[in-house]
Amino acid sequence: MSTVIAKGVKVQGEFVGEGDIQIEGEVKGSLTTKGRLVIGPEAIIVADIKAGDAVIAGRVEGNVTVERKVELKGTANIKGDVVGDLFSAESGAKIVGKITIGQKET
Repeated sequence: MSTVIAKGVKVQGEFVGEGDIQIEGEVKGSLTTKGRLVIGPEAIIVADIKAGDAVIAGRVEGNVTVERKVELKGTANIKGDVVGDLFSAESGAKIVGKITIGQKET
């Protein structure tokens, strides 16, 4: 079962989940889950993100730290550093920041 933040919903503060999270709305603050995070193409995230896996298609302003795989769709727009074990990006994805793949930052 996954948690969904629907389009038009705004969440502010510290958002913590154990399972999968799908975001189509807006989140400001911080976002943490051990599961899979899916950020839809119209989502706006102004937060540092920590997740098990992440599929990003929307806008993120903040650092993204993923335990396993980061997947960027062509509509992804990230302003912040990205850290993960595996990385894939479609043509059109934008990142303004540092990418660290295959080694965990300490």
